[in-house]
Amino acid sequence: MKIVKNLLNYKYSKIILGTLLVVLVAVPLLFTNNKPKNQGKKIAQSQDAETFAHTEENIIKEEEYEGLKITNITLITDKGYTTFSADVTNTREEPTNFENVNIELQDKDGNTVITLLGNIGTGLKKGETRTITASAKGEFKTVTAKSITPYQG
Repeated sequence: MKIVKNLLNYKYSKIILGTLLVVLVAVPLLFTNNKPKNQGKKIAQSQDAETFAHTEENIIKEEEYEGLKITNITLITDKGYTTFSADVTNTREEPTNFENVNIELQDKDGNTVITLLGNIGTGLKKGETRTITASAKGEFKTVTAKSITPYQG
């Protein structure tokens, strides 16, 4: 009788250990393989989609306007806002006599999508450089060109 009891206990302990081993190995595998293979890529793509840098030649090209050299131009759309930034250097002999310019952002057909105000400030001296920044709420991803025009204010 003792032998039968020991065999039964031994048999049950194998079953219990086997079941425990299956649970310990299978459960973590179920949870890690349950995610789609491209889940991490989707998250990265959605984060990248929030930020868009305009690299079109007609946006980033250097420009001269009324004796000002406009360089290091960027147009970035990020989280619902579009920001224009550029360095402005006075190449004239005298200080500037205007403070603002219009920055017209245009689509591929040359239509103005939006006009931003670029504030240069007063009295930009010969050779002096300032950075101008102008922002607007909106994702202007159709913009392919820019034009600097006189401020009418």
